[in-house]
Amino acid sequence: MKINERLLKKLIKESLTQSLLFERASDKQYDAVVDLLIDVIGNPKEYLHPHGRLEYKYNTSIKTSQGSTEADLDPRYTRTKYAKILNLVKQYFSLKRYVSNLAHGERIYWLDDIEEDFLNRFSKSKNKKNITFDIKPLYAFTIKSNLVNTLALKLHKELGGFNDFMTMSAILMLLENLKVVLYPTLETAGGSMSATGTFNISCGYYNQMFQKIRPLPKAPDLPAPRKRKPTMMETTVPPVPGSAGPASDPLNMRQLLMPVIEEINSYGYHEIMAVISWLYTEDKTFLEYLEKFNRASLISHEIGHYINAIRAAEKSGGPVHARDSGLKDYKTATVGTKGYQLSTEELQARYVELRTKIDADIDKIIDFNSVVDLTNKTTKEKQSIFLNGINAVFQEAPEADLYREVISLLFNEQKSKAVNLVIKGKKRTISAPPGTNFPPTVLPASNFIKDKLLRTAGQDETIWQTKKGKQYLGRVYNRIVDLVDFIDDILEDNNLK
Repeated sequence: MKINERLLKKLIKESLTQSLLFERASDKQYDAVVDLLIDVIGNPKEYLHPHGRLEYKYNTSIKTSQGSTEADLDPRYTRTKYAKILNLVKQYFSLKRYVSNLAHGERIYWLDDIEEDFLNRFSKSKNKKNITFDIKPLYAFTIKSNLVNTLALKLHKELGGFNDFMTMSAILMLLENLKVVLYPTLETAGGSMSATGTFNISCGYYNQMFQKIRPLPKAPDLPAPRKRKPTMMETTVPPVPGSAGPASDPLNMRQLLMPVIEEINSYGYHEIMAVISWLYTEDKTFLEYLEKFNRASLISHEIGHYINAIRAAEKSGGPVHARDSGLKDYKTATVGTKGYQLSTEELQARYVELRTKIDADIDKIIDFNSVVDLTNKTTKEKQSIFLNGINAVFQEAPEADLYREVISLLFNEQKSKAVNLVIKGKKRTISAPPGTNFPPTVLPASNFIKDKLLRTAGQDETIWQTKKGKQYLGRVYNRIVDLVDFIDDILEDNNLK
């Protein structure tokens, strides 16, 4: 999008004077809370109590030493392929008990082979006809009750007694109500955070990492696909397509079962068994998963929402709820809609996420360069070594060019140019293939900071011409100024300026 300097300055000034963003002084307080919870979630054996498996249902509760706390589960789970397949398996085991005349070609023998073990593990009722399932696909953790006060005192100290940001009562509320819930998948989402403290994490979203920890179970836990010869009864009692069913099937369960069998076969053995195998995962695997779950950007983004909800609850004196500051239509907007995306709430969470990422990225560069003796190096020499470290750590990654150019400008005391570089971006030229007459292609260069803050606002350029769109742009640009200041502060703290 095109924007001139005058309008840019006007938007940033409006953003500041209208107080649509949190004061910059609170940024370090956000960092302190986020850093603590990243440490807690990343060290589950030390800090977290495993509550075990959870059933996905409305108003699920988890018992803690402080009482029972409600877990707001992510509704996207019910729309996943995983949930659909699991429901098909349950229907197959339930309906086939009513149908006695399945032919050899209709039966799913690799499911029949695990039926007894599956029902022993996951059914409440042992009645041969009516099966009630007790399947719990989720796994939950809370902070150990004996550590809540210790962590609260530590965080209160790190916040410097900054009670305007979060009082001790709010800190205790934040820690006591935090629940970490692991899902087999949420498909397109890596996770989510409810206002009441349920941090939902999709293991399937990070499937490559999870499979390294837990390979798919093999026999005897789960059977391999096999064929067997049909019995005399199966070959002499064919199915009756379209009939009302035999006398033993007065409810015509066969008519309900056949589409289930057809759909299960359409997925196939490996996909069905991948779903079932999740239910056999050992508890220790979930602990190990969290230990290796180094997605600080996801944690910081979602915890940012939770911090806002706790602060809003304390300010209002009411129950914990999603903060609704920002554009007025956010109050009635749902996650994923434009009203939500153009809200201060989501912008703040994205900003916290970027601060965490930038801090971690610069730490990587400093760690890489730690083998170099900088004792007698001049500032210019240190800066040169740091810039070479960017190339070595990020190589061809999208972040490399932006970090290199922004930090080079900061090293030369050109902060305003660094801000403009992030806001306006640069162009990159891709030459035409040799031997062709095509003109070179000019595309915008990668800009992860701006892209993150504007990502979900959509490609509809007309939105930026509206009053709300311009307000949002002003807030985004103001946050870019803050992030460039943040990078500059880190460089100074590390004696690079």
